[in-house]
Amino acid sequence: MRLRRLLAALLVLLLSAALPAQESYEARARRLQPEDIPPLIEKAQQGDKQALILLWLAYSGGHGVPRDETKGVPWLLKLAETDSPEAWYILSNLYADGGAGLPQDHKKAFQWALKAAEEGHYVAQNNLAAYYMAGQGVARDPQQAVRWYTASAEAGWAQAQMMLGRIYREGKVVPQNRAEAIKWLEKAIAQGHTGAMVELAFMYTGPTGVPLQPQLVFDLHQAAAARGNVFSEYALGRIYRAGYMGPADYASAAAWLRKASHRGYAPADLALGEMAEQGQGSAASLAAAFADYQRAADLGYTPAMDKLAAMYRTGSGVSVDPVNAAMWLTIAGKMGAADSQHALQALSGGLSESQRQMATARASVWITEHPEEFKQTAGSFDYLNYEWVYDPSPVRKEPSTASERAYALQLTHRLEQDPLSLDATAARAWLDQWWQEIPDLTVRPCNFIDPPDHAKYDYSTVLYKQITYSEGAFILEHPASETNWNDAFLAGVKGALKAYQVIVQEKSAHSLWLDDMQRKSDSGELGGFVAQLAQQRCK
Repeated sequence: MRLRRLLAALLVLLLSAALPAQESYEARARRLQPEDIPPLIEKAQQGDKQALILLWLAYSGGHGVPRDETKGVPWLLKLAETDSPEAWYILSNLYADGGAGLPQDHKKAFQWALKAAEEGHYVAQNNLAAYYMAGQGVARDPQQAVRWYTASAEAGWAQAQMMLGRIYREGKVVPQNRAEAIKWLEKAIAQGHTGAMVELAFMYTGPTGVPLQPQLVFDLHQAAAARGNVFSEYALGRIYRAGYMGPADYASAAAWLRKASHRGYAPADLALGEMAEQGQGSAASLAAAFADYQRAADLGYTPAMDKLAAMYRTGSGVSVDPVNAAMWLTIAGKMGAADSQHALQALSGGLSESQRQMATARASVWITEHPEEFKQTAGSFDYLNYEWVYDPSPVRKEPSTASERAYALQLTHRLEQDPLSLDATAARAWLDQWWQEIPDLTVRPCNFIDPPDHAKYDYSTVLYKQITYSEGAFILEHPASETNWNDAFLAGVKGALKAYQVIVQEKSAHSLWLDDMQRKSDSGELGGFVAQLAQQRCK
């Protein structure tokens, strides 16, 4: 079993040493020049903690010195002697991967993670749970895994929240508990975790892949795909192809499936091949179908191997070639596909001994040339889709599309009417990402929710975001060369007040500040109040 350990790109090291003006160590390291390194080395040799931190970052990031993690490891090890949980966490990762010249050693990876986790390092707690769940570096202990996932999740780590959601959804380690699963998945989704979006979509998808709540499943996959989740790109292709949201839309299906295909997701290639073979969205083309199936088969996807075998056997789109048909059935059979094994037995009766030997030889060559692909499980596709905590996705250059703008309006007005639905978390995740990345439209988030006395309100984040979404909806519905920001802010506050009234009805959760805003809205005074507040709060 291969352990899927989160690759966490932490921007601020969780170290105990105080920094002047709260500047992160990474920011200081990026400013290092070659002349800064010798004084740092001198301080580090005397045990100065900040100097040790900066030297590790300098060598691991190439700041002021050529990048060479191996030269940074001695300083990291010295830092680990100063009771630094962050250093212990980094060492755990290095031993897990065999990085920075250290040997891969799962036991040491586990030991360093345990040391950091016991001191409250919540990312290490998540990784420790993964070691216990996989039995890597330690005896497998699912109960310990749940314990540490819970600790990490309660500290706010989205990956651990997603894993707890999955554990409660599956009910294999703990009793199945849908409410608990949804609780943790929603927390992770609120942080933009695409794996949690996919997990929640699974909960509302039937065993045959048919969405039980099509709008919810669609919105979850839209939000995840916007953040680059390849499975959700594929899932959207399936939804459009099958017509789960209305009439089948083969053009949109093909567009999403190609996105997933370009990233090496073999089931998308299989679906594209089926569409080409059946003439869905374009004229039928067996040659195009063959190419799609070939791509999926070379990624180790056994259903595509069966498709290729059938085409070679019948001469559909290619010349009849029973040897190649037997080759693909042999590979799929060796990977554990029972149907392929039966098909090979039926086909072999019509082959000569030399043909059978040639098919076996070709299969052996493919297996030798595709060692990782051969490890795939028959009938499924294992895709390493790492979840980055801080997403280094490229800046979008294309302007927003008409369909995206329409979808943004749909989600925004739905959130005004039902801000606490299960679907609301997915809607906010998509809107957050979309407004952040589109280059042609701008919103100005502004906090009209926080009262002067800063009294806490449980739904302040929901309503703060709603102001931005409703402000954005006003901009979309009133396109102009220059935005009237007072009007936009007013529309945002009105949208949030609509959502607030729903929250009051459902949760009896009042805010004196928002109640006063509602009174001003009813009396026609809200516009002037918002304009005045905007001068104070909206930069």
